[in-house]
Amino acid sequence: MNLVIDTVMGCLPIPSVSRAGSLSAAAEEDYDGEDRISELPYEILCDIVSRLPVKDAARTRCVSSRWHHVWHSAPLVLYDEHLVPARDREAGERISEKHFAAIGSVLAQHPGPFRVVHLSCCCFESYLNELYIWSGLLAARDVHGLVLVNQPIPMDMILPPEVFGCAALRRLYLGFWALPEIAGLPDGGAVFPHLRELGLLMTGMTGKDLEHMLASSPLLEKLLLVCSRGMPQLVRLRGQSLRCVLFCKYAALEIAVMDAPLLERLILHKAWVRGCEVLRISMASAPRLQVLGYLDAGEHGLKIGSTVIKVDTKESPDASVPSVKILAVKVNLGAFSEVNTLYSFLRCFPHIETRHLQSAATAVKSTDIPHEEFLQNLDHIQCLQSHIKNLVLHEFLGDRYETSFLKNFCGTAKAMQKLTLVVSDEKLASLDVMKTFLRVIASHTANLSHTETGQCCMVLLVEPAAQQDWDCHKSSDLLVNDPFLPQQVNDIQFSNEGE
Repeated sequence: MNLVIDTVMGCLPIPSVSRAGSLSAAAEEDYDGEDRISELPYEILCDIVSRLPVKDAARTRCVSSRWHHVWHSAPLVLYDEHLVPARDREAGERISEKHFAAIGSVLAQHPGPFRVVHLSCCCFESYLNELYIWSGLLAARDVHGLVLVNQPIPMDMILPPEVFGCAALRRLYLGFWALPEIAGLPDGGAVFPHLRELGLLMTGMTGKDLEHMLASSPLLEKLLLVCSRGMPQLVRLRGQSLRCVLFCKYAALEIAVMDAPLLERLILHKAWVRGCEVLRISMASAPRLQVLGYLDAGEHGLKIGSTVIKVDTKESPDASVPSVKILAVKVNLGAFSEVNTLYSFLRCFPHIETRHLQSAATAVKSTDIPHEEFLQNLDHIQCLQSHIKNLVLHEFLGDRYETSFLKNFCGTAKAMQKLTLVVSDEKLASLDVMKTFLRVIASHTANLSHTETGQCCMVLLVEPAAQQDWDCHKSSDLLVNDPFLPQQVNDIQFSNEGE
């Protein structure tokens, strides 16, 4: 359960206000003691107050008469963790009765609007009355950003229907709830005309309710589904404004992109299957999709249009998504069936420029066919020959299957410019071993020396320390071109024209 809680908390929006900051000033010799901050325009004073933790913001009323009404005029920013003493937060303590009363007082006293209300430390099991009162206040006072996490246990509390009356919402994150039947709520259920970001974290709901929320949020750009307890096994994605969809630790039978004309990024982080079923990824309409991963060559199936992709499926415009530039696949390079599936996936994305492979270290069944011979007999693929510029191999062990794959791949990829190996074995991390290993790799990839463009291909080795856990915020940031790259890349590099 702690891992689930950590996952959910790690996916919440980064606070816009922090208690860690400090103010300092260097007194000048000719300082006359005049309070010039209070002379700033009233709108700027309100902006200053909205950037303070709620306790400090409320205390500004005591600064001077000029500040007395600023807090009531400034959009409210409330993080419940700012009301919990540091020692209690470090001990993992939940919000106490006193702090529940403080939250209620702040919400009741402030006339709105509420810029951010972020409640992630509360267990509402014993505070149902407060929860319903607060939900009504949030709906009545134009809350723009709402994070509502019910710290377990329990995890089956039904969210108050009043939350779905918050029509001014731009961002909504719900964690550890069971949603009511949304379509049956008064006034047609949830209608969010301004919502741009939705996170459903360990929150139970039906597929019909999810589809209703998507249909009722015409401006929704980002959707995050985390931990699939009680969530639909069939997820249909429709949205005229959807640009980014993330699944994290989500078990499903099918994820179907039905109608998402602006979708740029679809990321599956540890999207596993239920029992022995195969998770099918269906692409009906995603003309702008650029980033896709991680597909799992051992557990996922792919359907494009009306074509179910199989090992013998030929390259065809009707069974392709030409817009994809970055593709990530998890594959056991020692399992022939998974390598075959990998190549069948590649045929569907003819314009890939960067490919990420997460090497799965699993048991390999014995076979009479040598690995090198098997790879050589695979059909050539258009994107390998003319488009792929970068290959990143994650969890690299340096075994014979990976080495023979690299040799075959680099002999085919004529446009390659960079090969990045993210090692998983710490013994490869030392400087001397890294240099030696790079020479070994280069000796097996002589064709990388000169691509068709006449450029020398760079080989990079990334040490284990550079690898980091999945970052939800990085993955959903559309300004980050490649969300699968490690944040730090070791600058030791080698080319065949070098030493």
